[in-house]
Amino acid sequence: MATRATYNSPRLQPLLPEERLQLLHDATLNARGVHANVPFLEAAHTFAAQERNAVNTRLNEVTAGLITSVNQVAKIMEAVNARGHNLNSLTKRSVAAALAHQPGDFVRELLELRQRGAYAAPTSSRSC
Repeated sequence: MATRATYNSPRLQPLLPEERLQLLHDATLNARGVHANVPFLEAAHTFAAQERNAVNTRLNEVTAGLITSVNQVAKIMEAVNARGHNLNSLTKRSVAAALAHQPGDFVRELLELRQRGAYAAPTSSRSC
């Protein structure tokens, strides 16, 4: 109702012919909607979930069940810091810096799994 009142307002100046043409063109494009390659997106989501599960399985194996997910940031930092490191966070920069210092095999694998798993974490499922 407010849109109609505004549109019919005597203070509203009519669009210039070029502006009206642009408005109609935009409306045509918007009516088409957003096109997406749904099978590709579903396959990518499935792949990311499989990768996340593989990383979490390996974390579980390496830590004998102590850490079961790349999202257990506090536990990963505790395990790394227990091996002589001083991580305050698991950001991309701090993990890369720790890896640059050539840590032991256990810490290196934990941090590499964290890096891999951080990118393979689908956050929501598709809803239509």
